[in-house]
Amino acid sequence: MLGLADDHKILAEFLFHAFDKDSSGTISLDEFLYSTYILTKGSPEEKAKFAFSMLDSDHDGTINKYELQQMISALYKTMHDIGLGSFIEKSAVEYCNEIFKLFDHDEKGIIDMEKYSRGARLYPEILTKLGVPSLQQEGIIKNHSENELTEVDYQKSEKPALDIGSPISIGSQKWKFEMMIGVRISSSMSGHVKRHLIREDFTAKLEFELPDLRREASIMPSYSKKKKEKQFVTIFIDFSPIVFYKLRVLSFVDDTDYVMSLGPEQMLGNFLLGNLSSLTEKISDGKSGSYFFYSYDLHYLVKTIPKHEFVSFRSMLSSYFYHIEMYPDSLLNRVFGLHQLNDDVFVVINNIFWDLQNRSRRHSWNFIEIYDLKGSEYGRTNANGFIKKDLDLKDKFYLGPTWTSRILSSLKIDSDFLSSKNVLDYSLIVGVAKKPYRETDSDADVCHISRGVWRIQAKDASEKVKVFGSGNECYTLMYFVGIIDYLTEYGLRKETEIKFKSMFTDANKISAIAPSLYAKRFQNYVNTIFE
Repeated sequence: MLGLADDHKILAEFLFHAFDKDSSGTISLDEFLYSTYILTKGSPEEKAKFAFSMLDSDHDGTINKYELQQMISALYKTMHDIGLGSFIEKSAVEYCNEIFKLFDHDEKGIIDMEKYSRGARLYPEILTKLGVPSLQQEGIIKNHSENELTEVDYQKSEKPALDIGSPISIGSQKWKFEMMIGVRISSSMSGHVKRHLIREDFTAKLEFELPDLRREASIMPSYSKKKKEKQFVTIFIDFSPIVFYKLRVLSFVDDTDYVMSLGPEQMLGNFLLGNLSSLTEKISDGKSGSYFFYSYDLHYLVKTIPKHEFVSFRSMLSSYFYHIEMYPDSLLNRVFGLHQLNDDVFVVINNIFWDLQNRSRRHSWNFIEIYDLKGSEYGRTNANGFIKKDLDLKDKFYLGPTWTSRILSSLKIDSDFLSSKNVLDYSLIVGVAKKPYRETDSDADVCHISRGVWRIQAKDASEKVKVFGSGNECYTLMYFVGIIDYLTEYGLRKETEIKFKSMFTDANKISAIAPSLYAKRFQNYVNTIFE
């Protein structure tokens, strides 16, 4: 089930010990089903309890340094075996001591269940990162924003922020362990380049074979169409690695935290939290049929793209980079990586709503609705779905005059740029969230711009909601705004689509029209929805 090799006996023994609830030396079906449920779908408290039982190898109700160090050593061995041992910067003893220093707050030299649950709740990152330091923690990259939204002690909400798909756990055929290893290795191979970009950087690619993972049961072999034999060679390609590293720098993305979000360290570290879920998968709601994964911390989306979008993006990459560099407030949601794993091409993009998804778990911010807007009419409705479209929008977004003027100016610059690159079919995504209005809330306009996303909490929006609030049910609104799906180039495929749809409706109402006309219609439309 877990894909553990024969030489990982210690790790297997820890897991067996946790599954074997009655210490009988065998695992019954009920024990197996219960433990698997906890590991994949249990609450954080249930998972922490499972992890504790896994580490407490002598059944005395406490964890000592020797027991914890054994588990860490086993996890480190796994990292060495998959070719990532060079990333470990702390010994098992040093890492164990660091955990004990935080968890054993009364310095008794042992960790009981209460201490472990408390530590897992307060310091989850020290477990999931397996002791690999963060650049931000080292003070190399600092937060640049002066308008970061602040929070007070809002009431917690139990309502989930957004459907983020189904968890993918170790052992799943869809679990992209190779993808995680490829991103991790390619990041280290490209290095932190300080020189200016040159022309060759935009066409460069880094290609390598991934370590042989045949002994991992969760890794499924591919089959050659020409030969009937199994092929275990996995090729990973990192396109324009230096360019995307520079794009991450422009967006103030901590590169170590970036690879930690997508790399295998967090998955292995999750053993210490009693969690086998790593990524979450969701099938695209659009027509492409693409699938995508959320990183475990929700910061990023890993999305497969068709060949024509790959070709389009590669051709415009140079212009894209310099556009982002020249217009840091651009609403183009950032792309942070372009990779290929065997035949699958995928991009790593910023998750527009990650901040709110995290907020909703800690505070009372909740989505009201999300709109995917193009400025067209034909087929643009999704009345019964959570993500609405153009014809479902019945009111304006009240940002106030300052932010309305600024956002319309940026939208014009971005859409003119996309038109110049012969791109169409992009969307303006607008997420609307609310929280109960409190008299202590600031009435000042607040906007935080990061990674192509504008998060706007405007006084005018709050006042508008208070007008329509019934009784004491008044709310403060926050808008999340960005441009997505901008990799479709105008060509024969789109020309054919235009001709076909024009047979049934006015050509000006369909989504796919010539890029210059698309941009003009898009600009005219967005001028009518903000106030």
